[in-house]
Amino acid sequence: MRWGLLLVVGCGRIAFDPLSDACRRAEQVPASISFGGRTFRYTSFDNMTATIPATQVRISGDGVDATSTSDAAGNYRVDVPIDGVARRVAITYSNASYFATVLYPDLSLDRDVLGANAARWSLGDGPLWNGTAVDAVYAAAGVTRDPSLGTLNIAVRDCADNIIEGVAVDVIPAPERLEYTAVDGTPSQTLTGTIGPFAHALALNVPLGGVSITATKAGLAFAPVEVTVQSDTGTGGTNTLTLIHAIE
Repeated sequence: MRWGLLLVVGCGRIAFDPLSDACRRAEQVPASISFGGRTFRYTSFDNMTATIPATQVRISGDGVDATSTSDAAGNYRVDVPIDGVARRVAITYSNASYFATVLYPDLSLDRDVLGANAARWSLGDGPLWNGTAVDAVYAAAGVTRDPSLGTLNIAVRDCADNIIEGVAVDVIPAPERLEYTAVDGTPSQTLTGTIGPFAHALALNVPLGGVSITATKAGLAFAPVEVTVQSDTGTGGTNTLTLIHAIE
């Protein structure tokens, strides 16, 4: 199975910026950006973490192919040549003991990125899960994991990386179940939209192939995002991580 994380962000117009007005495109896109963060696993539903060192990081797509490996503390940084053009890429985190995590940001990269390494996930940081951890998520959701299908994890943010509550998420083709994380980080079978402190939606047992994700909340317009959910590879699997931003 493959696990996905989609970040849905409310902002004025789609762009990328690690600063407070993150929806503003860079006035001048550089020849190269620095992309970095920390690779880790979650040890609890409320996002306590443990470092995963020696994890391969690959940033690819749209003419880009850059790689790095996290150090003993789980930290990594990679220079990404973009030749003065904002790039839509995928970021893959791979470690032999875990499922790979593939992140599809919804925004083009046009400036430096550094993960916050905080309790709430942020772009740049690379979470990985093994089969036991993913099965625990499914068990908490009351769903039996089908390893021939995929999983999509969707985080909702505004331009300043604050959570957005009350956002409803739709995934097509439909997963077996879509649940939102509760205040303790566990999937809830009763919530109908995102709430703090994590504001995630979880699509469980998602059909493989192209998947469309949309988000809605009164007063905000969210651009749809397309991702690709894939099956197991090798002895592990892959988790898909994606990013959506809203257009007001």
